[in-house]
Amino acid sequence: MTTALVLQGGGARGAYEAGVLRFITNEIVPRLDKPMEIPLVSGTSVGALNGAFIAGHGLHPTTGRRLSRIWRNLEVGDVWEFDGLDLLRSPSRLWAPDPDIGSAFLDARPIQKLVRKLFPAKGMRRAFESGTLKAFVVAATEVATGRASLFVEAAPGFEHEMPYPQVTVRPVRMTSEHILASSAIPFLFPPISIDGQPFVDGGLRQPTPLSPMLRMGADRALVVGVKRPFAIRSQKALSQPHENPNLVFLLGKVLNVLMLDPLEQDLSRLERLNAIFDWGTETYGEDFLARLNTVVAPSRGAGYRRVETQLVLPREDLGRVAAQCYLTSEPRLSRATRFLLDTISDREGHEADLLSYLFFDRCYTSTLERLGWEDARAQEQELAAFLG
Repeated sequence: MTTALVLQGGGARGAYEAGVLRFITNEIVPRLDKPMEIPLVSGTSVGALNGAFIAGHGLHPTTGRRLSRIWRNLEVGDVWEFDGLDLLRSPSRLWAPDPDIGSAFLDARPIQKLVRKLFPAKGMRRAFESGTLKAFVVAATEVATGRASLFVEAAPGFEHEMPYPQVTVRPVRMTSEHILASSAIPFLFPPISIDGQPFVDGGLRQPTPLSPMLRMGADRALVVGVKRPFAIRSQKALSQPHENPNLVFLLGKVLNVLMLDPLEQDLSRLERLNAIFDWGTETYGEDFLARLNTVVAPSRGAGYRRVETQLVLPREDLGRVAAQCYLTSEPRLSRATRFLLDTISDREGHEADLLSYLFFDRCYTSTLERLGWEDARAQEQELAAFLG
């Protein structure tokens, strides 16, 4: 059995993933009978950053604690900056790139510096050479064509097929620049150039890179998302009338639709396929899948197989958590940054989805990290059985 770790993107919401990973590395892995290895890792946007940390440092208790410590101590200025003159200059950057920060509303040089510092290049090399890491996949979006791109590094000798007619697969030696390219939210952060081509956030086209892991041979996938599942959202709240939405409110909802909602669609599709495979095996015998694959594999490029998934999602609405943290905390912000976040918070109200992507403050990120830990603890038995 081959296990994959799949991490969703979502800006500051990535702190939730750190809490889930801390619980797994500190509470589940030490109790297993043998060392836990997850040979396939994929991520989009901030999920690529968290995934790289796990891929480069391994599933050890110290890894989970270090990653959580980084998230719990963040300040907005560690990720992006916005000063007084930006109030005047930012609109023009959307039309003509700034020579220092590119085409973006925000100055992303702090997060670029941080990711380049934290990227575990040596650890990832050791993991590939030892074979504990078979493949690391990062999703991005190619600006020139609008196509989804997958940056893929595989261990020497690891044979895999990635038949993707609608996706550009790019074999690379993974660097911090690939992580930054996957994390560049359009308009907010500038595109990142890779081999002369600009790339932006992979969440636009490949928000949760589950499919690449399956095509690489994963039989099981541990998926960590950053949006509360639709099934437990309040139907009463959904049925309540809303005022005519403003631009900031709409932008937050659009980011959710593009980057977070497709996860449920992917998992629903996988559940339907598993149900078909189970029915076929029960009806036609154990060789049902083998016979099916002789028909579909030549045209599809790969055969089908049953895949087991374990999903961890927040039980809380992280947009509401962001709004509450912003109203009750006193983050260290420049005057211009405070003005910008005040404006976003006022326009969004209690459904602060856009704020939840941008509020990289320890009040919010430490709260999300704790929520991730608690949600994983609530699934302790299921996670232990899955990983064991």
